[in-house]
Amino acid sequence: MPISGLVVVFEGPTDRHADSLGQLASHPAIEVGQTNGHRCAIVIESHSKHQDQQLWEWVHSLPGVQNVSVAFVGFDTDNNDDNCDGQEKSNPTTPPESIL
Repeated sequence: MPISGLVVVFEGPTDRHADSLGQLASHPAIEVGQTNGHRCAIVIESHSKHQDQQLWEWVHSLPGVQNVSVAFVGFDTDNNDDNCDGQEKSNPTTPPESIL
């Protein structure tokens, strides 16, 4: 499940683009964060890479949007283990047994 942290850059101050911000806020896959001047932080949590790309294109097409910059893209998996090789992680505060 892709998770994208994006920065939406508007042509002018965000308070001039209330309609576009409202559309972003009403979309169930989008969480709107802080706005600052011409920029607004959003997070998109989609079901697939394809849906993520479609949402990115939709955001870019909204009135007043000048650019969409990627701040972060991550892929959540069904496996809760963050380790890619499938091996259990050691506790970082406990030294490995091989050096005890």
